[in-house]
Amino acid sequence: MLIADFEAESFPCKCCGKYSPQLFEFQLNRKADWFRRRIAASMNSCASNEIAYLPFFVKHCTQNMNVKIISAGAGSGKTYRLTDELVKFLESDKVRPSGVIATTFTKKAAAELHERVRTRLIEEGLSSKANELGHAMIGTVHSLGVKLLSRFALEAGISPNVDIIAEEDEQLFFSQSLATVMTNERVSRIEALAAKLSQSAAETGSNDWRQMLKDITVLARANDFGTDVLLSSKQASISEFEKFLHPEEGDEEFVAMDADSWNSRLSELLEQTVERLNQNEDSTKKTRDVAEDLQKLLFKLKRGEQLIWADWAKISKVSVGVKSRPDVEDLSAFAKAHYLHPEFRQDISDFISEMFDLAVAALSEYQNFKKQRGLIDYTDMEVLVRHLLDREDVRSILKEELDLLMVDEFQDTNPLQLDIFLKLSRLAKQSVWVGDPKQSIYGFRGAEPALIEAIIAAQGGLDPKNIQAYSWRSREGLVNFSNAVFTSAFNRMPAEQVALSAIRTAAEEPAEAGVPVVLWDLAPTEAASRWRQEWMFNFIAAAIARMLADPPLVFPKGENEWRAARPGDVAVLCRSNKACHTMAEALHRVGLNASLARAGLVETAEARLLSACLRLILNKYDSLSKAELWYLSTDHNLENIIQNRLDFLDDAQHGISEAGWGSEVGIIAQINQLRPVVGELSASELILLLLDELDLRRIIIRWGNAEQRLANVEELIKTARDYEDACSRRNAAASITGFLMWLNELSRAKQDGQGAADTPDAVKVLTYHKSKGLEYPIVVCSNLWQPMRADLWGASIVRNSDPIDLSEPLGGRWLRLWVNPYGKQSQRTVLAERLSSSDAQRLETERAMAEEKRLLYVGFTRARDYLVLPASSKYPPQWLDRVMSLPDGISDVFQLLSSGELNWNGRPIIVESKQMEFDTEPAAVEAVAQEAFQYFDSPSGKAEHQDYFFDLSAIRPQFTVEVAGSYATPLDDLGEQEMAALVKLFRSLRLDYDEKLIAGLIEDQYRLLPSLSEAITDGELLKRLTAFVEMLTRSIGGSYEFLLPLEGVLEGKKYQLEVDVVAIAESEASIVQHCGLPAQAKVKDRYFIQETAKLHLSKLAVSDFYSVSSCRCFLHSPLSGQLLRIDFSDYSSS
Repeated sequence: MLIADFEAESFPCKCCGKYSPQLFEFQLNRKADWFRRRIAASMNSCASNEIAYLPFFVKHCTQNMNVKIISAGAGSGKTYRLTDELVKFLESDKVRPSGVIATTFTKKAAAELHERVRTRLIEEGLSSKANELGHAMIGTVHSLGVKLLSRFALEAGISPNVDIIAEEDEQLFFSQSLATVMTNERVSRIEALAAKLSQSAAETGSNDWRQMLKDITVLARANDFGTDVLLSSKQASISEFEKFLHPEEGDEEFVAMDADSWNSRLSELLEQTVERLNQNEDSTKKTRDVAEDLQKLLFKLKRGEQLIWADWAKISKVSVGVKSRPDVEDLSAFAKAHYLHPEFRQDISDFISEMFDLAVAALSEYQNFKKQRGLIDYTDMEVLVRHLLDREDVRSILKEELDLLMVDEFQDTNPLQLDIFLKLSRLAKQSVWVGDPKQSIYGFRGAEPALIEAIIAAQGGLDPKNIQAYSWRSREGLVNFSNAVFTSAFNRMPAEQVALSAIRTAAEEPAEAGVPVVLWDLAPTEAASRWRQEWMFNFIAAAIARMLADPPLVFPKGENEWRAARPGDVAVLCRSNKACHTMAEALHRVGLNASLARAGLVETAEARLLSACLRLILNKYDSLSKAELWYLSTDHNLENIIQNRLDFLDDAQHGISEAGWGSEVGIIAQINQLRPVVGELSASELILLLLDELDLRRIIIRWGNAEQRLANVEELIKTARDYEDACSRRNAAASITGFLMWLNELSRAKQDGQGAADTPDAVKVLTYHKSKGLEYPIVVCSNLWQPMRADLWGASIVRNSDPIDLSEPLGGRWLRLWVNPYGKQSQRTVLAERLSSSDAQRLETERAMAEEKRLLYVGFTRARDYLVLPASSKYPPQWLDRVMSLPDGISDVFQLLSSGELNWNGRPIIVESKQMEFDTEPAAVEAVAQEAFQYFDSPSGKAEHQDYFFDLSAIRPQFTVEVAGSYATPLDDLGEQEMAALVKLFRSLRLDYDEKLIAGLIEDQYRLLPSLSEAITDGELLKRLTAFVEMLTRSIGGSYEFLLPLEGVLEGKKYQLEVDVVAIAESEASIVQHCGLPAQAKVKDRYFIQETAKLHLSKLAVSDFYSVSSCRCFLHSPLSGQLLRIDFSDYSSS
């Protein structure tokens, strides 16, 4: 059949079912071979990489999406625009708060968006809508998925109480499932293949075949690949790889050989070559080393061992002296043809098959594991939501309810999430997607920029009104520099989608502000024949220290004026976590602190201190923990502690208990006291208690670097809570012992992250990826010298269809697994040469190059005030070379930046070039002294303090006693309670009470203390009270006050008392104090002295308060029936 025989109706759009003559015409004009391939694939998709040339066809695909895409470059006010869009929709009444779905990348971003919108609504008088905003779905993709699944649980076939596995538990459960299918036989088989193909941990470090297996399963689940896709991917991976193992002309002899012939021939050639090298006249070290290596391989073969394929590659590349080259030619040529060895092809095929088969088995077992327990993980959640949105009943409900879909950071979504958003966009009345394709740097998490580009193209490009045009973050010089660099780097994008205009213009900057872009040309002070890459980190650290010695002016975010830069204003960006640690060490060597969240929490002194406390709580005989606590909490050295222990062991032979050792140390003694009462506390509760009760924070800050150490303490508490949460999720009991084991496991896996103390005196060190969304006054871009990595090894997603079908964004894809059979010997092999010229390598290089451009864009645009580009002649900024388009006659970026030819809109970009030399191994410098850490004063402990209140027992007044009057006979045999009740009764008495009121007082007292009525009758008691009133009236005249509260100061100490009766007559006062003196009381009795001391203080207070010249004092004893006159002459205190 000829192409001309086809009708346009043969090619309906898969999305909308419409026919496109324009598409048919376009296809006819394409190359015939391409068109035949597309016909063979049924031509059932309507979006392609050439989508920009298919406006009619694309229109059908996206006509129901109604998506507004907003491009928000770095620092252009993305959150403000997103807020503004949502507020405008709510104001227009076209959107109900309950009809809003807004997704963000992080919980923090979701909370910020919600608060900003609510604040704006309140400011504009829309308080009712602000209150209704709580009905909107504003959150992360995961939170949105959970809400949708909870609502449509029956339709999704799951429980309404969705139980989602925490991300930190997912790997554990998968590992348990993997262990179930990993039989000993299978492990042995894979380990043998991995060893031959250099995929063991010994060859690759941590990235052995287990990591490869993990990569396969993660990619398979993230792309919703079922067993059928994985099995077809296995066959495709093997067949595509074998295309690079074809024989060349003249290889017929090798093709005809079986495995035994290959091995025996290699043994013969090795023996002959070694003999020739040992007998020839070439004595160069190069030749001798080769002869020794070949001899070892020959011995290996003679022992019956097999050579791994890296050995064959090494043999094919042996390099000897000129005289010996003819002697190794036959061996080298034979080894070079090893790719035709039948076992080579079989090993690769078997290994790939084992990886896929094991992945299929593990995934199947993992699904069963979750199903049996009623669990799903976040990937399951995304898959379930994706399929849920294909149900017509769910779609009809959401189409009625969903007014607005907002997607933040859409460029960071993975294909599964993107498909969910596309489905929701077709249901929503309005859709707004905000992001920046230039910042799509999370390819390792599954983000696929090609899908984003296809969606933008499907919308016919971006509306200029929806492109954020201004940078609110960076200085004008930085904005123009980024424009000049990245408009050429992203040359497939319109310039207006890349370039920004600066709000912070150069005219507003102080004259003292430095040039925004700085090139550091770093070099050693002395010429070095061999450079080490570590020197660059040392040089950068030394250059930062030199810069901060004469700091430039900066204008940090949130501040109101320019000021001198501090270490905390500087951020160093690195390509990897390993580079971050190297950079932090280099900064430390030049005396600068580095803020870096790194592993090693368990090994810090503060974590060891707290761990030792926990261990000693568990076991009072733990002598190692005691020694550690002794050493860390006191000034004793280790030798003294060991000697003390040895002395104790000598004494222990005489019956001294083991638990007693160290009890003289304060912290150990305190723990011994706490042990009986902390048995029910959790790990986090116990740590908090120990910190407070033992005052451990004070011990810790004495060690220096207080902020970091206290941050580590908080991280340890957080780790304890994480452990407790994990136990709760897994229905396991949490314990102190379990927590200590958990810590050890984290330490072994190097997952015990320390706290990141973000202090003004610490330089920020982080990766380019982690810097996204942040900004710093000074940014130093490290690792610009790093070569691009674009190899084809490992697992990756391959799109096998030329067009991208937006109705099925996950379709037309498969998982490719290619294994590097040579480890570190992969270069200069036939396989490497063939791969380097392949289409697969070209596509991978293009992908890696695009990733590098986006990552460098993110790095450059973090800077607010200064961007520093460190490089050297030995390590030039080749990353920048690859990204920038160099003009004719310019060989590298160094030359371009110093030539002045770099410009933006005709204005030259000024770059300050600084040549700096440093020692290759800088001398260690003490860290910059930190300001004294402000903490509570140390507890003073027990100390002598002056009493606040005056102690009556210290008064020894000098006085005389006489009987002023008697009104009744003494009472004997009254108990202590009855005596106190009698005194209380007299204190309640007033001189104007008649007999009826007095009788009421007696009745009340009898009710309170029935035994008083047995000791004294009411008639007798009434008689005594009445007689006392008559006597007092005769003896003391004036105006009366009863139960008068008074206070005063004596010898700097306060006293408070209550005077029972005070009578004032002109300039004289009289006071009466009721007391329980027995009838036989002596003047020297303790009770008598105490009462007179109290009476003396009362005299002083009354005299002062009433300003009287004299004061008569009386003690009244209801037991004796007497009123005693006390005359004070002096007093003494002791």
